[in-house]
Amino acid sequence: MQRACDGCTKCCEGWLAGTIHGKNMFPGRPCHFMGKAGCSIYADRPENPCKTFECEWLTNPELPEWAKPAQCNAIIHRKTWRDAQGVLRWYYNIVEAGEPLRSSVLSLMIQHCLINRSDLRYEIEGGSNWIGSPEFVEHMTSR
Repeated sequence: MQRACDGCTKCCEGWLAGTIHGKNMFPGRPCHFMGKAGCSIYADRPENPCKTFECEWLTNPELPEWAKPAQCNAIIHRKTWRDAQGVLRWYYNIVEAGEPLRSSVLSLMIQHCLINRSDLRYEIEGGSNWIGSPEFVEHMTSR
């Protein structure tokens, strides 16, 4: 299965944080290089965060079509953390992108994480929440 952004620009609209060619992007401030037709510097976009960012909807065929960020107004992606032994581990992260997190998106990802024994961090109206292993929850609450 090959998926494409096809006009979805949620990752550039100011719901995530990053620095692109010296210009900061963060919640409430979209990418400086985002134009009406999408990325105005696509051919020259930086490796990090642009090229390395992996939208989970693009890479995970288990996610349904309706979980595309432009449709569900949420960005699902993986992030990493180090456990107490210094081992790099990952978790799913859900960021609201234009509206409060829909229960259908949260339910989908809770089920997905239970089946795959994955940790989950999610936002609801800007507040952080997490579900997962006791070590993950401890890590997230101690930040």
